[in-house]
Amino acid sequence: MLLAAIDRVNLDQFLHILSAVDQEEHNMAIKALDGDSPKLYWIFKNMDYSLWISAETGVLWISGPPKCCIRQASSHIVDIIKNKASETQHSVLYFFCSPTTPEKSIAAMFVRALLLQIIRYSPPHKQMTGIKVFLRTLLDAFLGRQSVSNLKLSSPFKDQTSLDKMIRNLLDASGSEHWDALKAVLNTEHNQKLSLIIDGLNKIDHIQAEFIIDVCAFIKQLQESSFIVKALLTSQPNSEIKGPLHELQCIEYDKERNGPIALFL
Repeated sequence: MLLAAIDRVNLDQFLHILSAVDQEEHNMAIKALDGDSPKLYWIFKNMDYSLWISAETGVLWISGPPKCCIRQASSHIVDIIKNKASETQHSVLYFFCSPTTPEKSIAAMFVRALLLQIIRYSPPHKQMTGIKVFLRTLLDAFLGRQSVSNLKLSSPFKDQTSLDKMIRNLLDASGSEHWDALKAVLNTEHNQKLSLIIDGLNKIDHIQAEFIIDVCAFIKQLQESSFIVKALLTSQPNSEIKGPLHELQCIEYDKERNGPIALFL
């Protein structure tokens, strides 16, 4: 009954549910800085940035204090890559971190934000396919690993309201299942080139290191599949963040360039 209910999902209503994590609006609201601004020379004139932006693959971490305008740089990089991607079969996904409450899963919010971008820029005939793949993968995983009652999914679906409630409960539930569901959707896409920008890792209020470890694992799994992946991570200096990311190529404000470390190829 639960799996069958997914076939009744309404596209517009599903996108409305996801719109709470609309990263496009967030990106547009960031005060723009031109890439030629001297405030951003430490990034855009850096050798490691030049190597990363020109390469097809690689993972780069940018770290610096609030005065360094990293968020504006991230927004500018998103726009640069999106403009280039419009000429090729290339997916560009991005996420600007913000403080979350303990009862909200940052992983679930991240996955929902990326899912919205994937669906929004998919051809119309593929949008419902992506939604159904995501929800079926998510529901299959939850049904196999925990009781349905714990997720409050057992109510009969007499109308659209009860169906929407089931979908919200699925999307809000915490767990590793969201990562697998997102990968399942990406595997249905023809675009095998993927750029991923995640800004402001320091803004996460809780389970910061856990989320970063999951992000790195997600990137590596994509790299080990058929995807050509380029990723950018940014943060303020933070010991909890530095631990999981210490092996990545890093541009750090006011630091001399170190040689590249090839953890991600």
